[in-house]
Amino acid sequence: MGIAIESAEATIPSFRNARLDLAIEGEGAGADLLAYLRATPVGTQHAQILGGLNLGGRGDTHIRLDIPLKENERSVLDGRVDLSNASIDEATWDLHFTRVNGSLGFDRSGVRAQSLEAQYQQHPVQLAFAIGTATADPLNAFEASLDGVLPTPTVFAKASDLLPAMDFFPGVARWNVGLAIGSENGAARGRNSLRLQSDLQGVAIRLPAPLEKPAESVLPFTLDLHLPPAGQPFEARLGDVLQVQGRLPGPDRPLAARIDFGGTPSGNGIPDTGIVIGGRAELLDVDGWIRRYSAADTGSGLLRGIDLDLARLRLGGRDFSDLEVELAPEADTTVIHIHSEALEGELSLPTVDMQRRGITAQMERVHWPGLPANAQEGPGALAGVAPASLPPLHLWIGELKLGNSSLGETRLESFPVANGMRIDLLESKADNLDMRASGEWTGDAGNDRSHLIIDMSADSLGRMLDAFGYVGIIDGGQTFAKIDASWPGPPTAFALANTTGTLQVGVDKGRFLDVDPGASGRLFGLLSLREIPRRLSLDFSDLFKSGMSFNSVEGTFALAGGNATTDDLSIVSPAADITISGRTGLRSRDYDQQMVVMPRAGVALPVVGALAGGPVGAAAGLVVQTLIGKKLNRAARSTYRVTGSWEKPVITLVSKGDVKPLDAAVDEDPAAVPADSVSDQPATIPLGSLLESLRARSATDQAEAAHGVRPPERVPEPRPSPDPETGGNP
Repeated sequence: MGIAIESAEATIPSFRNARLDLAIEGEGAGADLLAYLRATPVGTQHAQILGGLNLGGRGDTHIRLDIPLKENERSVLDGRVDLSNASIDEATWDLHFTRVNGSLGFDRSGVRAQSLEAQYQQHPVQLAFAIGTATADPLNAFEASLDGVLPTPTVFAKASDLLPAMDFFPGVARWNVGLAIGSENGAARGRNSLRLQSDLQGVAIRLPAPLEKPAESVLPFTLDLHLPPAGQPFEARLGDVLQVQGRLPGPDRPLAARIDFGGTPSGNGIPDTGIVIGGRAELLDVDGWIRRYSAADTGSGLLRGIDLDLARLRLGGRDFSDLEVELAPEADTTVIHIHSEALEGELSLPTVDMQRRGITAQMERVHWPGLPANAQEGPGALAGVAPASLPPLHLWIGELKLGNSSLGETRLESFPVANGMRIDLLESKADNLDMRASGEWTGDAGNDRSHLIIDMSADSLGRMLDAFGYVGIIDGGQTFAKIDASWPGPPTAFALANTTGTLQVGVDKGRFLDVDPGASGRLFGLLSLREIPRRLSLDFSDLFKSGMSFNSVEGTFALAGGNATTDDLSIVSPAADITISGRTGLRSRDYDQQMVVMPRAGVALPVVGALAGGPVGAAAGLVVQTLIGKKLNRAARSTYRVTGSWEKPVITLVSKGDVKPLDAAVDEDPAAVPADSVSDQPATIPLGSLLESLRARSATDQAEAAHGVRPPERVPEPRPSPDPETGGNP
């Protein structure tokens, strides 16, 4: 049969029961060796299995025949072929192996190759196969296995539909591939099963949680499917993360699968079509799946149902605990119900005409947690998403909380445009805040930018800040603010430290309370409000024990490069007028500012007296004011430098200088008393009038005390100035 016989040895040990023991050593081409194998009994019995096999190269043949001369049909065949740099091609499965080395054994009923060294797509592998009675399972006619360290795309090279997803599985791992074909005449007839197994050590899974895996970790993977796979059932398991049971799509059969997170099958069976998801997952990274969904541009038409318990859900860089997610497909819409303490409501995703109809969310409550202590803000929701890829969004939230901030009822309306998304409406209405914004989000995934114009108003800045979690910083203060700014990334990446634009602020009539300087710094990033009164040139510390009242706060900030810069921030108060210019480091959290303080001394002194000593102190303050008169209003304007961090600002006196005084009393016309008309001589006050005033106050206080009424702190009315013409007192 074309095999060259190099040597042969024939022995007949006994003629009584004559047997021929024939040992043959030969050498031949792979094609001739295979032809000989096909001519043996095992070859004729399994001709279909060997039909697609081709053997290239050459091999050494060792054949031993034990032939009873009287019953040669009971002869025994024991053969071996030693392959050297041969090739094996299997046309049925389109498999090709090169540089094959090792031994292939055969007898009358089977063929076996326990360990062949070979290369598959230039990767070294161990190849083994068995035919007939050499199989491990007697019900199988053929068994084969491949073991080697292979890249994931090589393992799944024949599954062309999966190749686009192979970028998510970089690395190499040890794989074992097993193939089993049942005997045509046995109980396993029709069996054509393939099993893939790996511990995946060396392969990363670059998919969001719960599927993400670093390359160095071990996570056992098993896949069982029938061949040819079209329309056939399959099962897959990924450690204790998930188990999948399903049917692959075929000519007349759609894809159907059930995914159970947690690795325990639910026992509910697979649907007729589509995918259902159940079980329990420790973490579901919605942010990551949104990015994958956008990048893959896939639809939700395959999803037929979800009943999933989640220990944690990650959305917008925040974690939500203990959620139940249910999905119910309707005629042309998929409705997702979310139940938890922090999230409650439903999302509607059209399965038809998504780009026109958009996604609708009706949420009873969204309680968005703040960042944990010392945590860094991450990329946030929608990072890495192409804005034009999102459909229209229609969002309503009945109760929105962001960290400690309560924003009340919130609405969002958006629609896609040529280069991104137009935010037509974003508004929040709460008891303490009204906010309205509009703008656009444009660019490509990873190279995008947002621009919003935001108007905010509040009847009380203090109550608004209380709702934001900054309790006890300001009392009162009707407020308006406007931000016109842009920043890199999606709208969810908004932070003043990253914006470029302007911020306008106006606050009317309120009080800065005496708070920790770090708290006010973290809130405003403007200046240490606690330190301003302590640094006034007259240093009336008694006046400011409970904070500093103001008539107005107004200013405009330029936002750029992580800084807020102003040259017109003005604080007008009964005690002083304060102007601030310079830089606030929103990213570096520091100051570089100049602060000019103009005290209103004429108003301050009587109040100081009242706080310091009751009626007597008030009278003393009145005496001092009257004695000194307008001369005291020539108080020094003080200029300070503000530096240092928000938590520990450093306020340094730069200069003092006499200036034209501010108006000393709210009921006095400054034009009526020119600064140069004030007498340098001390004014006088009749002692009798002073004593009478003190006597009247004392009597009133005693009467109120007798009835258990605590006398209020009184501020005496300022005495009129002496008559310029007569020099006397009115």
